[in-house]
Amino acid sequence: VKHLNSEEIKDFIDNNEIVVVAYLDDDKNKEYSYFYGLATSLQAESNLNFIYTNDPESNKWATEKSGAQINNPGIVLYKQGHSYPIPFDKIKGSGMFNIRKLCLKALKPYVDEFEGNIIDFNYNYILYFYADEDDKIAKIQLMQELAIKYFTGFYVKYINLNENPLNMHNPELLSKFIIVSKSIQSVYRQEAVLGPEDEINFENIDYFIRSYQSSLIDPEFLWRSEEMNWEFTDYVTEVRPNIYESVVLSPKTDVLVLYYKSDCPYSQEVMKSFQVLAKRYIDQRHKLTIGQFEAETQNIPDFSPWRNLL
Repeated sequence: VKHLNSEEIKDFIDNNEIVVVAYLDDDKNKEYSYFYGLATSLQAESNLNFIYTNDPESNKWATEKSGAQINNPGIVLYKQGHSYPIPFDKIKGSGMFNIRKLCLKALKPYVDEFEGNIIDFNYNYILYFYADEDDKIAKIQLMQELAIKYFTGFYVKYINLNENPLNMHNPELLSKFIIVSKSIQSVYRQEAVLGPEDEINFENIDYFIRSYQSSLIDPEFLWRSEEMNWEFTDYVTEVRPNIYESVVLSPKTDVLVLYYKSDCPYSQEVMKSFQVLAKRYIDQRHKLTIGQFEAETQNIPDFSPWRNLL
């Protein structure tokens, strides 16, 4: 960890691609220890530079550059001159993992191709299905602007319609943006808030992303392999007798099942709550299945745990 003053930091940021700066009162407090631990854990990454400063002029300059008030203790990640203020409490305790991932993410290009080696489930994806190479080139500036603004929350990537690991090959997606959740289990389309006459520009796509962040767009399923023969009603899994064992007794997931009667008013009210839960936890389907079983016309299998409750 280098100790620099305000003028030295400005020069250092101008001449280095990625710089993480801690704004602290001194190097004797616990915040410095946290920051030093972060830097030490990433010392193998030569392109990551960690700076500590206690120069008040550094705070003023950082505040002007980032547009956010930078107080002590504070951290700002600079990537290619763009600044990303980070709440200091994110490097404490178990949260240190998050900021460590953000530093590692900074080593990647702002924008590249979504190819399918999905090993990092820490960020959502903003994906653009380019029509051809000319379309791809024409969107470079827009993609860069989106990637710079949403660096701390998303990966921004191009995606090829004919060759993509999401198995989304609908021609209607050409020249369109989608958002994919970090768990790769739900997708959100720009046409949910943008019409065909709306231009593909920063203002409109930014509106689409902010609508997603405000939960104003209904998710669509990205199917997992085990779900290909399942049926869903308002995001709730229909637990049929033919899939009962594989769903309810799955050793891989927790399961919440509503056993209902179609003509029961109480069942109908509870079903509404299950629909809300299933939509809310759509991205946790690999951990939690929310299902419903019609217990009036379908026989509950003998091996069901339900039998032990009767």
